[in-house]
Amino acid sequence: MPIRDILAAALSRPAGRVVDGPVRDIVNEILADHGYASPAELAALKADADGLRGRLGSVDARLAELESAAVALQESVDALRAELANRPAEPATGPRPSLIPQVPEPPTEPLGERQTWAERSVKKGMCKVLNCNEEASKDGFCAKHASDWSAGRLPGFISPEGLVSVAGEPRLVDPALSGLAYAVEGNVVEIDGRQVPTVGY
Repeated sequence: MPIRDILAAALSRPAGRVVDGPVRDIVNEILADHGYASPAELAALKADADGLRGRLGSVDARLAELESAAVALQESVDALRAELANRPAEPATGPRPSLIPQVPEPPTEPLGERQTWAERSVKKGMCKVLNCNEEASKDGFCAKHASDWSAGRLPGFISPEGLVSVAGEPRLVDPALSGLAYAVEGNVVEIDGRQVPTVGY
């Protein structure tokens, strides 16, 4: 029978209680001399192991939660990729529109002819655009030509902003002249037989 069991049996008897403390000290010393752990150290080691087991259990539960979240995230990513793959391609964007206004070139009819028509039409309450027999509604133009003039698209008339077209480029004249017929000779703007200064837009 091992010495530990013999000592344990002896100490369990009533007489053994008297020598319990010193004997335990002797037993612990003998065990330490032979490199064995004492009962107190074994109990502490068991408590540590139980504590680690509990922590490992909580870590396992947390890892399971993280794995579930990772699976859900991967499913979301896969769904987004599928949606992007099925999305129609964006139409190609064309060139940006120019901020420089497009002013139409004046008509080829002589300025004098257009001015004579305009003067007669104003007296009759008709549109002042050459050969237009519609009734004037605003600024001496019929409804259609008034809309074109307001938008700066009526050839041969100074726009509301004072824009004219010289050699295909917009130029500015005095806005007080808006609505008048004009012609261009070379790079010079003429209104009613006089030259009008212009500035670049």
